[in-house]
Amino acid sequence: MNSKRIIYILQLLFILGAYSCEDETPPYELLTDSKEGTNIFLAKANSGIEKLTIFPADENERTTTIGSGYGGLGIPANDIEVTLSINIEALDSINNARILNGSEPFELFPENAFSFDKMILTIKAGTLYSDISTLTYYPANFDQEKAYLLPVSISNASGFPISKTAKTIVFQAPKGPKLITTPVPLNKNGWQVIDFSSQEDLGEGSNGFARNVIDNNPDSYWHSCWWACESNETTAHPHWLTIDMNNLNTIDGIRFHQRQSNSRAVKEIEILLSDDNSSWTSIGNYTLEQKIAPQDISFDSSMEARYVKVIAISAWDGTNFAAMGEISPYSVEETYVFED
Repeated sequence: MNSKRIIYILQLLFILGAYSCEDETPPYELLTDSKEGTNIFLAKANSGIEKLTIFPADENERTTTIGSGYGGLGIPANDIEVTLSINIEALDSINNARILNGSEPFELFPENAFSFDKMILTIKAGTLYSDISTLTYYPANFDQEKAYLLPVSISNASGFPISKTAKTIVFQAPKGPKLITTPVPLNKNGWQVIDFSSQEDLGEGSNGFARNVIDNNPDSYWHSCWWACESNETTAHPHWLTIDMNNLNTIDGIRFHQRQSNSRAVKEIEILLSDDNSSWTSIGNYTLEQKIAPQDISFDSSMEARYVKVIAISAWDGTNFAAMGEISPYSVEETYVFED
């Protein structure tokens, strides 16, 4: 065989080989109607529980989606219908585990709190993923004090095997947050006690002065006069103190520290507020406890004031004297805390 014939044969073999390579389709791209080794799954099932946004519970609707997919060698040659259903058995299983752990069971989503635009998805022939179902939910229709679950599973996939580990997606509507209120005493810089019924400026050493109720030190105290009192000083109930906060402030309540020895503890008080030290609004009468721990008197609503007057009406020991460690008007900070 001469060299020209050999070269010709080799060229022919190369061309035939090239054509055969071009015609060969990879197995994973072949259309197939075989169900062997395949499974149908929900696309987000392995991502864990999907928490929906329920807070704030306004009237606006919100949405999320569900889709399914085909797993296996090749591509489905025909349409595959994937039917979804709400899986009560999955909810019961989750709740049984929670009850064993001492946790509250979840409730199923209220009927008026959600809707699906479709419960049958279709994986079209020649594709690997279905169209999308939209879950619409309505935060205002959930009870914010309860926690809800909605398990959605594949119940039928046109006879194709259904994934055991990715057939269910669980939506959670968590409890609304708890409102935590924290009293925050106002900054007392620049404050003054501008009026008082009397003070003991001799017999209590460094204590006894009215100014001590705003010095941020509960161990110092004011005491009504009991020794060498002047004629204009009130020595019997009611006793009073007027605090100028130097600016208009929002007040949600007042924290009181009794004298830390509990001697001459004040019992009944009246609280008044003013923005001009002339016209006064009585917030109400209150009874303080005979204890040295701080005591908060919370107002029914926030009040605007510059001046605070506290009137001591009676004492726990039944005498005509009064003493007080600290008087601290406060505002309330609100924080929302979500439970796990």
